[in-house]
Formats: sequence, structure tokens, C-alpha cells
Amino acid sequence: MSQETLYKVGDLVPAAGRYVCTVCGFSIEYLEKHLAYGVKFPVCPVCHAGEEGGAKAPHEDFWKKVA
Repeated sequence: MSQETLYKVGDLVPAAGRYVCTVCGFSIEYLEKHLAYGVKFPVCPVCHAGEEGGAKAPHEDFWKKVA
């Protein structure tokens, strides 16, 4: 069984696709054109994971690729 790779705020988005916040389930999709700009994972706009005082601290991983 392989371990899923999780990402935190500020990590570069490695590949186009849909990513979900493992805390609240909010999903965001990145296209190939976004990757050309060096897009990084944000604070979750719904549960504020990745923000001081949010569900997860800035150094904790919580974005997961689902598609």
C-alpha cells in the first residue's frame, strides 16, 4: 500500500489536476497553464487550514491530489 503525498501551503503545485483539503473537503483544480506560473498551494479558503489559528498550522500538509 503506497502512502499518499500531501502538500502544505507554499509548496509548488507539482502537476495539473484536482486537489482536496483533507480537513474540510474543499477542492481546487489547477490546469497546465497555472503550472507555468509556479503556482503554490494556498491557505484553504473554507476552513483556513495552513493559517495560524486554522485547522492545520502552516507547516502541516493537508492538500491531496485526487484527480
